[in-house]
Amino acid sequence: MRRRGLCRYGGFRQRARRISAQADYCIALKENQPTLFKDTEDYFLDFSADSEKNITSEKGHGRIETREYYLSTEIGWLEQRSEWVNLKALGMVRSKTIENETESQYTRYFITSLTDINEFAYAVRKHWSIENQLHWCLDVIFREDAARARKRQFAA
Repeated sequence: MRRRGLCRYGGFRQRARRISAQADYCIALKENQPTLFKDTEDYFLDFSADSEKNITSEKGHGRIETREYYLSTEIGWLEQRSEWVNLKALGMVRSKTIENETESQYTRYFITSLTDINEFAYAVRKHWSIENQLHWCLDVIFREDAARARKRQFAA
C-alpha cells in the first residue's frame, strides 16, 4: 500500500536511494548532476509537446505568475533510471513572472515517483511554500534580516 501525499525533496542521489518504496518523492535536478540534468533538459526540449501538461496562473503580492507543468512517464530510454529507487517520471516546470512590468522566466527539471500531473504540480508548489515559510521564520522570528553579523566580521 502506498502512502499518498508523502513526498521527499532534495538534490542528492543518496537521499533517493534511502527513500522507502512506500513514499513518493519529487527531487529537483541541478547541474551538479550534469548527465541526468542534460538528458532531462534535452528530452523536454524535443518532446515536451508529447508530455502531459497542466497550467496554473496566480496573481498576488504585486505579480502574476504562470506555471506550465510537464510530466513524462516514458523514461525507458533514461540510462540513469536504475540508480533511483521507484523512479517513474521526469518533470519540468516553466515559470513566467510579471512584476512591475518586468517579465522573468525560468525552467526547472525534476525526477519523481509521481505519475499524476496534478500530484506533481502540487508537490512542486508545496516545496516552495515550505521554503517560503522557513525563510519567514528566519526573517521574522529570529530577526535574521536585522542581524548585524557580516562575512568575516564576526567571531568564528
